[in-house]
Amino acid sequence: MRRRPHRRRGTGPTSTDWEADLNRPRVLAARLLNHAYSVTYRLSEHRLRPVGISPVQFRALSLVRLLSPPVTPSVLALHLALDSRTVSDLVSRIEACGWVRRVRDLPDRRAVRLELTEEGESMLGRAWAPAIAVTEEAWSAVPAEELKTVQRALRRVRDTSLEKLGYRPEDIFALAPPEPAE
Repeated sequence: MRRRPHRRRGTGPTSTDWEADLNRPRVLAARLLNHAYSVTYRLSEHRLRPVGISPVQFRALSLVRLLSPPVTPSVLALHLALDSRTVSDLVSRIEACGWVRRVRDLPDRRAVRLELTEEGESMLGRAWAPAIAVTEEAWSAVPAEELKTVQRALRRVRDTSLEKLGYRPEDIFALAPPEPAE
């Protein structure tokens, strides 16, 4: 049985402080966003499993297919919000499946670009409808007029966070939908 580390009285927040912090409107919104993402990701796993692809593999193939070339592992890492080691492992797995190939024809011969193979195009085609359907299903609980408000709020959070990291949102999320006219 694991015991909790002993804390001296008066050091750190109390349970009441933690609960108050966790229920601040912005913190609660972030928690709910994380919960929604986690649960919809899990739903995507269930729906994509019969196709033979994971949600992150689907996203990677989609990006390789839809982003302007060259799509390098570092570009993929930025778009997937993953570290370079994780993306390297992901690329190795999807390459082993025969869905992408690494091509060394960039000016920097150490760099590689990623290309979809015919098998990758085929997998993406089979996975596309279930992936889109699960997103539509999960978000169907939100009325269309509320979706615009949610989209504006999520864009602001995304863009502010990217700018604090030193990125320009338009450079990172080239596939992002345009800001709706008001």
